[in-house]
Amino acid sequence: MSKVIAILLLAGKSERTQTKTPKQYALSKKKVPLFLETFFRLKEADFIDETFFVTPEGDMEKVQEFLKNAGINPLNYSFVEGGKTREESVYHALTKIKENPANRDSFVLIHDADRPYIKASFLKRVIEEATKKGTAIPALRSHDSLVEIQGDSISYLPRENIYRVQTPQAFLFPPLYDAFKARKEELSFYSDDASVYLAKHQKGLFFVPGEEENIKITSREELEKWRKGK
Repeated sequence: MSKVIAILLLAGKSERTQTKTPKQYALSKKKVPLFLETFFRLKEADFIDETFFVTPEGDMEKVQEFLKNAGINPLNYSFVEGGKTREESVYHALTKIKENPANRDSFVLIHDADRPYIKASFLKRVIEEATKKGTAIPALRSHDSLVEIQGDSISYLPRENIYRVQTPQAFLFPPLYDAFKARKEELSFYSDDASVYLAKHQKGLFFVPGEEENIKITSREELEKWRKGK
């Protein structure tokens, strides 16, 4: 298998959880920060060769200190400061990855630090699909009725065509980097990595079944549930 590089995104602002401490640093009942628990799940995937931590601006040393306290040597990993948006943060990591010519034919696995329920078996399934087709995007069919409301205009969307996209998202590195470089001035308009890829290449996205338990912690209630180990 080609080299696999994981990008773990910590650079969110926790606006929806409305907590004083950024949620990536929230502690579980075992005193483990959220991002570190997610990282431990990534470590269970023995096919990941290198991991890049994308930290909030000014927090690189703080993240490294968390790792040291957990008995992990930060020198074994790479660190990049994030940007103003999620996709700017990803672009910062991709730019750093490109500096090493040995990464040219690598696959990149991008995951949110606030998705701590990820399983090694799921990670393996995603990367195996990416190595076959060049991309792998986990998605779940929506079972709820969906409605779009714009002022007085209300329209129901056909849920049979609606999917909820998750991370980790996996890509062959060169076309992913090319997509981000081509859209670098407008990255704030995109909500995930696959949408940037599609904007550049117009095709080439392949989807794999997501997992219901692989939720993104976005509310105070979800954060408290995780803290209690539920």
